[in-house]
Amino acid sequence: MSQSPKIIAIVPVFNEEKMVVGVLDSIYPRVQHLIVVNDGSTDSSLAKINVWMEKKKNVHILSLKKNVGASGALLRAYVLLLRLAEEGVISEMDLAIELDADGQHDPRYIPELYQVWLKTRVDVVQACRDFSNYPAYKVFGNRFLSL
Repeated sequence: MSQSPKIIAIVPVFNEEKMVVGVLDSIYPRVQHLIVVNDGSTDSSLAKINVWMEKKKNVHILSLKKNVGASGALLRAYVLLLRLAEEGVISEMDLAIELDADGQHDPRYIPELYQVWLKTRVDVVQACRDFSNYPAYKVFGNRFLSL
């Protein structure tokens, strides 16, 4: 009998010392593996992540010396995913979910997204952010960059 695909969360972190522990606390119980990429944070994000992950299983951390941006951090996470698959830790059929460390993505939707993915087996399931609680500059920045 085959196992159900695992859920793997990828969380790039850049200077999120105020939010990162709460975000990781919310994600961790909903996934089987968690990859955290510290993207050259200059605040105490890395120290807080290291304390948080003590005695936690299946948490993988990558710490980059300098900031390479979200896409660079995600690239490094996917390289780690390939290595974990080659080592048999995860399967190529497992689901990877990207979540921001600033709380913009609500981890409560992970099980629902997983169910959609299980039924459809599409390559990508994309959710939209709810900006109703975010400052105007983040809303403007997101819309501007989306254009």
